[in-house]
Amino acid sequence: MTPKELRYVLAIQEHQNLSKAAQSLYLSQPALSKYIKNLEASLDVKNVGKRLMLTAVHKNTVFKLGCGLFLDACREVARNYPDITLETVVVDTFAMKMLMKPQDYDVVVTTNMFGDIPSDEAAELVGGLGMAAGLCVGPDYCMAQATHGSAPDIAGKGIANPFAMITSKQMMLSWLGEKKRDPQAVQAAREIQEAAEAVLDDKSVVTPDLDGGNGAAIRRLLA
Repeated sequence: MTPKELRYVLAIQEHQNLSKAAQSLYLSQPALSKYIKNLEASLDVKNVGKRLMLTAVHKNTVFKLGCGLFLDACREVARNYPDITLETVVVDTFAMKMLMKPQDYDVVVTTNMFGDIPSDEAAELVGGLGMAAGLCVGPDYCMAQATHGSAPDIAGKGIANPFAMITSKQMMLSWLGEKKRDPQAVQAAREIQEAAEAVLDDKSVVTPDLDGGNGAAIRRLLA
């Protein structure tokens, strides 16, 4: 993949001409094929046939053309997966529905402009940002990245939750194992997942955000 291919399909440009006036531009490159490749990569996972609902989150009530291009890509990809039902939801409506019935959603896709909103909201539903693993997947490469950012104010105190970082790497190993057909990577990912789940069951070593508090035990566990 060349640097040119790694450019964002969506971009925001802003400028301010007057002290009390600013203008924001929402840019969407005419690159339907890039949308389709990335969407297919997100669906091309093991047992994809078991996932019945693909939800496309957008704001075409405002960005009719920009979000319209995104929805066109979603519909085109959905045609290749007859076992999957595609639904489209405006981002503010989706934010409400996810809080009310998160179990109704399997795979959610959206643009970079809106993605941070439902991802942080979903993190709170599962215990906070410390529990929210993340994997950025493209057609050829992936990057493990926990949803949260850095937290230098609690560094060295033994209270930061490492679950998201550990399970992000677990997801990366699983992706690599499936893509490269490497059974050792798949097994390693499975063992990391099982170990993480075992730690959650053992309340003696969980972090304060999960009602734990034994910083010394956590530091020993991670050593």
